[in-house]
Amino acid sequence: MPTAAKLVAAILFAALSFLVAEIYKTTITERTVWGYLSEVSAFMGLVWGWRVSGRFAGAGYWASIGFGARTVVTVFFWVILTFAIYVMVIQSTRRIYGDPLEALLGAGSLMLDFGRSILTVDVLVPAFAGGILAGIICEFVSRRWP
Repeated sequence: MPTAAKLVAAILFAALSFLVAEIYKTTITERTVWGYLSEVSAFMGLVWGWRVSGRFAGAGYWASIGFGARTVVTVFFWVILTFAIYVMVIQSTRRIYGDPLEALLGAGSLMLDFGRSILTVDVLVPAFAGGILAGIICEFVSRRWP
């Protein structure tokens, strides 16, 4: 059921995910074609903000801190998984992998590589600070407009 807290959570986490993706782009020095990283991140923030932080709004301010951080981790996981599968499919069309199992293992390896690349202070601090703030705002909205 739609609520004001779910709507606010979706909007806040979409904006946060977009901004964190833009920050992440500045931390990589290689020549990388980013494609739709920011847009896909914003979409994942929209979906998982609604489903995680918005759904659990109303449990209290201390709980909202945890739900905001949980939403950030969830968005990170799904964005990394999405791009790892995307890169794996691109590589498999170039016949880099010998069989489907090798391709799945390659996607897992890509997830680990992408995960390691976001483990920087420049990315994690704004992401978790923004997630905690968004969780608190969602809690405020759920108390104000039930």
